[in-house]
Amino acid sequence: EYLPTEEERKEWEEQDREDRERDFLPQKHSALRLVPAYPEFIKNRFDRLLDLYLAPRIQRRRLNIDPDSLIPTLPSPQSLRPFPTYLSLYQHHHTSRARCLSISPDDEWVVSGDENGVVSLWEVITGHEAARWSFEQRIGSITWCPRKDVSYFVVGLEEEIIFLSPPFVTGSVSSATKTLFDLEAAGSGGIQAVGSSSASSASTVSWTMTRRGTKSASSTVQGSAAIIHDVLQCVRLPRGSGRVAQLSFHRKGDYLSSLSVAGSGTGQSSVWIHQVSKQHSQAPFKNVKGTVQKSMFHPIKPHFFVATQRYVRVYDLAAQQLLKTYLTGIKWISSLDIHPSGDHFIVGGYDKKLCWFDLELSDKPYKVLRYHTRAIRALAFHPTFPLFVSCADDGSIQVFHARVYNDLMSDPLIVPLKILRGKTATTTKANSQGGGGLSVVGVHQVVDGLGILDIQWCHSRPWLVSAGADGTVAVWCP
Repeated sequence: EYLPTEEERKEWEEQDREDRERDFLPQKHSALRLVPAYPEFIKNRFDRLLDLYLAPRIQRRRLNIDPDSLIPTLPSPQSLRPFPTYLSLYQHHHTSRARCLSISPDDEWVVSGDENGVVSLWEVITGHEAARWSFEQRIGSITWCPRKDVSYFVVGLEEEIIFLSPPFVTGSVSSATKTLFDLEAAGSGGIQAVGSSSASSASTVSWTMTRRGTKSASSTVQGSAAIIHDVLQCVRLPRGSGRVAQLSFHRKGDYLSSLSVAGSGTGQSSVWIHQVSKQHSQAPFKNVKGTVQKSMFHPIKPHFFVATQRYVRVYDLAAQQLLKTYLTGIKWISSLDIHPSGDHFIVGGYDKKLCWFDLELSDKPYKVLRYHTRAIRALAFHPTFPLFVSCADDGSIQVFHARVYNDLMSDPLIVPLKILRGKTATTTKANSQGGGGLSVVGVHQVVDGLGILDIQWCHSRPWLVSAGADGTVAVWCP
């Protein structure tokens, strides 16, 4: 029954080799010992190995996809206005690098400091310099108190923190500011030293009214200099603490954190939390792993962010415990800022990376941005608008749209909007004949490998204020 007939044999022989159902025809033998070996065994085995070597077992179809369809569709920058687009005004009243700046809560005043110990107060709208203070030490950090019922700003020096009152403060705001720092009203003896139980007298922090020859000179009166009474309080940090590299207020304005780094920014760091109303200071950490680069308060919860060289740690101040450690993947962290909602934060590094983190998503970055060609110096979220910026040593400011949705299933929308560069600016300069001439000056030029060192947003307007290594402080408007 298995043997083919003559018609089947003839039909099999006439077929092509590829069309045959099998490669052999059954044959009949009189005995089992007469059955020969299969003649096509070696060839079939070779064909089988060749198929395994050259062809996959599963047939894969090639997909014809347009490469442009893989790029996510982003909204047009024109539909995401307002955001800063041009240089509005600038001031070059610093004789050295403008290291830091801060904006008043009413967006009317900006205070900036340089490496020669000069602190300047000027108007945001006009650029007029209203006051100037001179210190013997270089300015490490400046921040303005976020409270609106009082008006003062804090200057960080070498092992010292100075509380200054602007000269334009009058009325109830002036009296409330003076009452806040009145020692008798605060119920303080003038010195509060708080640390660990084994801390010695060398690790104390003192609150005093001592003034170290602070001078003020008006920009409209040439050569006038006198000892002023704008110093509200002076906080002396322990010896060997180093320069105060960062000052950060809590959103309610009562607590202030200070970060001091000994040496040239690579030594041992110390973090202190100061309560202004009680003139009380305490060290939240006995031992900090690594050199602390930045520290900030959470805008809503009683949490404290500490960024070391490669990690960002979040602590619960109420429970006094470590909540989470975030792996940034950055070789050296340079800047940190927290979103006003408190659910996201961004980290910048000297290796040109900008990392966006979701607090509830993962301990690794949600998105890594590489838009700068040199080290990132500062980052800032806008308090009210969905914007954030980054500045770097390449002399550029990157403006991003960052919309965070209330729906936890929706990812944040991050859109690059604008690259701001202020290399040159044309101004009108009066000559001796009474006419005007055009002169081209540099704004935020790269000096000694340093570009823009600090940047801040106005609180209620989409305006930017930046400070550069060339000594210029510029205002950017939509």
